Amino acid sequence: MPPARKIATFHDALFLKTMEVKVAAAAWLEARLPSDLASRIDWSTLSFRNETYVDEELRYGSVDALFDVQYNGEERLSLYVLVEHQTDVQRLMVLRILRYCLRIWEREAANRQPEGNLTPIVPVVFHQGRRKWSAETSFETLFPEQVRRWATTPRFTHVLVDQAGISPAEVRGGHRGRIMELSLAIAFGWHVREALPLLRQLLEQLPPQEAPDNYRGFVGNYHHLTGTEDMVEEYKQAVGDIDLSLLDGTNPYDLFLLDGAKQKFGPKLTNALEDARREGIERGTNQSEYAIVSRMLDQGMDWQVIEQLTGVDEVRYRELAPPAANGAHGASD
Repeated sequence: MPPARKIATFHDALFLKTMEVKVAAAAWLEARLPSDLASRIDWSTLSFRNETYVDEELRYGSVDALFDVQYNGEERLSLYVLVEHQTDVQRLMVLRILRYCLRIWEREAANRQPEGNLTPIVPVVFHQGRRKWSAETSFETLFPEQVRRWATTPRFTHVLVDQAGISPAEVRGGHRGRIMELSLAIAFGWHVREALPLLRQLLEQLPPQEAPDNYRGFVGNYHHLTGTEDMVEEYKQAVGDIDLSLLDGTNPYDLFLLDGAKQKFGPKLTNALEDARREGIERGTNQSEYAIVSRMLDQGMDWQVIEQLTGVDEVRYRELAPPAANGAHGASD
């Protein structure tokens, strides 16, 4: 069995959260693969395999995803995406991704009949960092030039998606995929002022089929947890207030961000969020905001901190309050 998946960073959580919605994963992959290959894939057959092949010591800089699709109408094809959150370019990356592909094939071969064919794999390296990717993508280039054309020299290559080398206007792959790319670029300090207005536009236009899971709120939380104080303020001004409620308490990616909120904002905020969730406050944005701020007040947080974290001030809080709750926190007036 492949090792159990571990979410190591907020970037991992954002990527996996984005890719768990089939229509969004298909749109992003279709836009990022070579067009002659992408056009022969039946994207309606895409399925995600919850397996990981990344080495344990590299998990804090990498996350991977394995998909199956049908190719040319009947053949099975695997798409292996390795996401690299690296500041430094990895010169031997092509060797590493070949090793991961070999692990997939070896596991597959152990479960097949002797005459069965191996499933072809299209490996993709998706790189974010502060330096443009400069390493070779072809395995034979790791050998001396005079032997690269030998018949015995292995041929292997991977697709490269280098986020550091593109502008915000060049991101592709559906609303959810583009939101992910822009969010990662912002977190790594690329094109921040150019990316934020486009990010707001994509979030506002996010179609229901790409956002069945409070994805807008998740993205806001991602920026709140990865950004500096100045960056969070820029996000609020360009995109809007950040909703600190994570409504899906069973989703591992939401829970990972919630754990991050516990560490960053302390137990008072944590208790407010968890109390709101336990009471099932999912009846609408206004009621959810009101419940969370109420819990913060109950935890003894002052209005300056509450407004900084939620964007809700005392006037807005009274506007959100249902009639029966008016005066419940009158002592704060």
